Amino acid sequence: MEELHQLIGRICLDHDNDEDGLWRTLTETGLDRAGIPERFGGTGGDPADALAVAAALAEHGAATPVADQSVLAGWLAARAGIRLPTGLVVVAGDADLRSENGQIHGTARRVPWASRAGHLLVPVATAPDRTAVALVRVEQVRVRPGRNLADEPRDDVEFAAVVPDESRTVAAPAHDTLLHRAALVRAVQIAGSLRAVLRMTLRYSTERVQFGRRLSQLDVVRQQVALMAGEVAATSAAVGAAVDQLLLANDTDATRFAVAAAKVQAGTAATAVARAAHQVHGAIGVTREYPLHRHTRRLWAWRDESGGEEFWARRLAALVHGADRPLWETLVG
Repeated sequence: MEELHQLIGRICLDHDNDEDGLWRTLTETGLDRAGIPERFGGTGGDPADALAVAAALAEHGAATPVADQSVLAGWLAARAGIRLPTGLVVVAGDADLRSENGQIHGTARRVPWASRAGHLLVPVATAPDRTAVALVRVEQVRVRPGRNLADEPRDDVEFAAVVPDESRTVAAPAHDTLLHRAALVRAVQIAGSLRAVLRMTLRYSTERVQFGRRLSQLDVVRQQVALMAGEVAATSAAVGAAVDQLLLANDTDATRFAVAAAKVQAGTAATAVARAAHQVHGAIGVTREYPLHRHTRRLWAWRDESGGEEFWARRLAALVHGADRPLWETLVG
């Protein structure tokens, strides 16, 4: 994984402030489809590979749809037995969409990167235990562009009697599993960005001199950095445990518990670390030239996407309250 991290670091450095060039290189190297089986249009590997790429890109401050394609669209395509076409494919997974006579109706809101995509994978519940997964060309729908706080595309997509290019039915409800995977993606990205913010703050506090002393020598700054380091470590541990559990068992109560815990911790850490980092940096932290705000705006945006801390804390409580066995057995599967 360290070699992968270094490779992505070099790619990001080569394409600093060049999103199109970065995306082109990621697609040429196959990193945009890591973790997707080759028979479904990917470059192979497992979900951990895709999540490692997502974490590294977040840590290096890259704004790309890699995670939304490789982890979410890749999982859904493999689940339905659909081979991804060339170009960017993202998931428009809104529970309000409906299917009538083979046509998709409704609006999917705040779809990541839809305005940049060529195709959409659209899960539509057709029965309590069945989901139709449809492949739709973006030219068939109406996209209303939107942005999140980090200036990443979050677009509303309108489906008006859309006939998909391909549709497969899976004997399982897909939306809840998709939500858990989306939450894990954002938690992984938050963990990567947190590491960058901590590293940036450590460097700044050791270089900046105020009142004749380095900031790192001031007790109040040391306290803030220690708080940040603790949150970063806790988030990395929670996210790592969730990824390990996902690889061990795809869709169990233990996996759901681990993902919910990771998203709660990641969201809590995003708030605390961003606040502490800006307190240490002062005014320079919000200037356009200094990269801190690129990370903190993403932390704030990702914190609230795919369910915030309160949403996932309630899920955790429901899992514990509804378990018919001891908590420890739920955690270990």
